[in-house]
Amino acid sequence: MLEDMRKESGDGAQLTDDEELDFSELGRFAEEDLSDLDEDPRPRPQGGGNFLGMTPVQRFVLVAMIFALTCVLGFLLLLVSGAIALPL
Repeated sequence: MLEDMRKESGDGAQLTDDEELDFSELGRFAEEDLSDLDEDPRPRPQGGGNFLGMTPVQRFVLVAMIFALTCVLGFLLLLVSGAIALPL
């Protein structure tokens, strides 16, 4: 099966099972200085936490309003469904 694939490739590199490949060229990268790979080429944002263009205080107010809305709607749903009743 592998021999058929080698023949079909047609690149002329016919290796038999007894031949060994020369991997001496692969070690050339180990000798080079690779210290520059530690640096991230992408610039980091310097905004200091402006997620969605809002400051932390604005995000807190938005989350507090969404939480209050969820609580009120949940209370109204329980009241309408009859799961709770107001003491009168």
